[in-house]
Amino acid sequence: MQRTMFITFLGILVGSGQVMAEPSGATWFCSALLSKSAKKPSAFKFIVQGAELIDFNVWQNAMLKKWELKDPKEETRYKIVEDTPKSLVAVHSYDVDKESGASAIVVLIDKVSNEFRQIIIETKSPEPVINYEGTCLPEK
Repeated sequence: MQRTMFITFLGILVGSGQVMAEPSGATWFCSALLSKSAKKPSAFKFIVQGAELIDFNVWQNAMLKKWELKDPKEETRYKIVEDTPKSLVAVHSYDVDKESGASAIVVLIDKVSNEFRQIIIETKSPEPVINYEGTCLPEK
């Protein structure tokens, strides 16, 4: 009886996508060109901590401070919405101003191809405000 309940519970977790593929503390080192004219890629560091992806990019946190969204010494915390053996997807929402509407930063890491993308989207903007593409490697 207990074994049947455990297998049923495990099946529900796996089927609902709630099983975390990365252990807490997993670290990802990523890089991306921040503009088409950039000659050198910028570095990104993300750490999985429970159901959050923590962003340790000081320049990005300073940008959010410029918009008076947060203290630049605080890291940005994303909610992990998917973490499977193939992909990691995390979202951080924030409000810039009334003109921008709802806003979010999305981090996508393809664990198979090591591709990385970070996008800032707003309801009032027809295109992504920021769209960085690059690569990521997990800490070994």
